[in-house]
Amino acid sequence: MRVRLAVGIAALCLVPALWPQAKRDASWDWPMWAHDLAGTKYSSLKQINVQNVANLKQAWVYRFNRDGKPNISGASPSELYQEITPIVVNGIMYTPSGDRVVALDPVTGKEQWTYEVGDGLASFRGVSYWPGDKQNPPRVIFTTGKKLVGLNAKTGRLDPGFGKEGIVPLDVTYDGAPTIVGNLMFLGTNFYGPGMPHIGPQLDERGGQIPTQHAYDVRTGKEMWEFHTFPREGEVGYNTWELKIG
Repeated sequence: MRVRLAVGIAALCLVPALWPQAKRDASWDWPMWAHDLAGTKYSSLKQINVQNVANLKQAWVYRFNRDGKPNISGASPSELYQEITPIVVNGIMYTPSGDRVVALDPVTGKEQWTYEVGDGLASFRGVSYWPGDKQNPPRVIFTTGKKLVGLNAKTGRLDPGFGKEGIVPLDVTYDGAPTIVGNLMFLGTNFYGPGMPHIGPQLDERGGQIPTQHAYDVRTGKEMWEFHTFPREGEVGYNTWELKIG
């Protein structure tokens, strides 16, 4: 079965056609999973409307599932790719693609760069973008198994300034796009009830993984703090939980 990404997020795909001729406007971007920190999932673009939406035509196709290359999870392509939300920043589209993360030209669908995960799968849902600062280049950040990976957004190569040569180890997996606010990055934890398996091979505890929340310095990858959703002994609320941790 082949799964393809046709340019279905039409608001992101028709307007970028203007980019070569016009000065880029930030409103054309879709910079994070839910568009903004408020989670509005809303774009103010107006090129597509009720009068012309029926006339939209496919602009290009990009294949997520490479011919003849099985994925390591054994899951079907539809399971792996149905939740992906690409982001668009500064005229470039970034998206996970199974065992890869890719940067695409949103006008043509042409690959700008490809990063091979190698020993796992990129998050099923998406990637995050950090614009960088004077000391660090812009980054594309994503999770894979028990790792947080930082790529140079311009080259697609591991950014050695992030964690250890572009990698930050995670104690517990998180199969979602990190939330970035300023220079802080926030990650939750995948949590499934007892006996509930998941297609992600990185989610290896059938009994459920203990949920924690983490904050990292997005510049260095250093963990800043951890919050225990289930209070541990000595923490506020411990006496209110039947499930005791620690």
